[in-house]
Amino acid sequence: MSSRPDQPARRRRDDFEALALPLLPSLAGMARCLLRDESSVPALVQETLLRAYQAGTGPPPGTRSKAWLLTILYSVFDASYRKGSGERGTTSIEDYEARFDRSLEAPDPEVDRAILEDPNRSWSRSAVSEAFDRLPEPYRTAVLLVDIEQLSCEEAATILACAVDTLRSRLFRGRHALATELALLDAARGATRGAAPIAAREHLAAEHAPPGLGTRVRAALDREDGVREAFDARGRRRLPRAVWAAGWVLSLVLAVVLLFAWTILDAPAESARDFRALSRGQLALSLKTGDPARLQRRLAEEGLGFPPHVLDLEALGWQLAGGRVHRFARRSSALIAYEDSRGRWLVSQVFAGKVDELPDGAERRTREGVEFLVYERDGVTSVFWQEGAVVCVLASDLPRVEVVQLAFAGAMKTV
Repeated sequence: MSSRPDQPARRRRDDFEALALPLLPSLAGMARCLLRDESSVPALVQETLLRAYQAGTGPPPGTRSKAWLLTILYSVFDASYRKGSGERGTTSIEDYEARFDRSLEAPDPEVDRAILEDPNRSWSRSAVSEAFDRLPEPYRTAVLLVDIEQLSCEEAATILACAVDTLRSRLFRGRHALATELALLDAARGATRGAAPIAAREHLAAEHAPPGLGTRVRAALDREDGVREAFDARGRRRLPRAVWAAGWVLSLVLAVVLLFAWTILDAPAESARDFRALSRGQLALSLKTGDPARLQRRLAEEGLGFPPHVLDLEALGWQLAGGRVHRFARRSSALIAYEDSRGRWLVSQVFAGKVDELPDGAERRTREGVEFLVYERDGVTSVFWQEGAVVCVLASDLPRVEVVQLAFAGAMKTV
């Protein structure tokens, strides 16, 4: 018997590190731009890389590694960090819009232009950083991705889940705003309005990741690989037989406990909470779109780990609103939202699992060979059904019969 470790697993890990670790400075720079809090940067970068590693797929064909990882990072930030990040110390977009319009109508714009174009002046790192931090997040991210990270406007728009024209507008105004802030700080040296971020790139570009970040990421990947590494062929021969047997017993006990924990978990209540949060505006969508194919691509790029199922309900009067990678029942899920012309909401979620793991108490309905489990929690009806290796759930506060009929129709019209 060979004593070598699992070669495919080792190769997968090596390939991922070769792809991801050189991009740590870029990921840390984007995290810092979004969070504006150095202490939280390592956690956001680590969570991003773990999600990418768990997906096991790598970048989609035609997508650069940097763009792929930054897309995941922005999705993780939007889902888990945005609420607490704050935007203290920034100038509002409304103020910038007014300032921008006034500057275009200035009686003598050449005076300011001469200061910015003076080739004998240089930028101060502290001034550039202070000016950049004052920009609103949409301007900061556009400037960072295009002018600092050298991504295309199309790549940046995909990362930020916005239209390309919107991205170009943010970039144009962000460049101008940065030059304006530098002028206000009396530190504008050697750049035109349009090229201010280009001249400032050497100060804003993250050449190095925070100290210890690479070690922290490797340790997290080690923990992810821990089970396989602990029980490789070489490790089995070193462990005493009694310890090996005890390990198997413990693994079996843990498996039973985890299965029991999932079984008693009130997934219908969690479905109801997610519906309430989204319908009240407390849960953001990482991509707002009415295009099912585009949403499927975005969910796959965010490291979902399984093909998302987008229900086709347009013929029934329900327009796709968008979606996000979410956490449901302690596992990754694709959360997809629909809205009708009356402003009512439907929320669909898809996650890996079996309907047999759901709690008791469901009303069971069957349609064309598919079994549907119907639950009621907090005035929200949730209908679960199995589709291959994943479970789908449709939730709404519509009358129970309407939700059930929509689930019947949706299950037959999965994209």
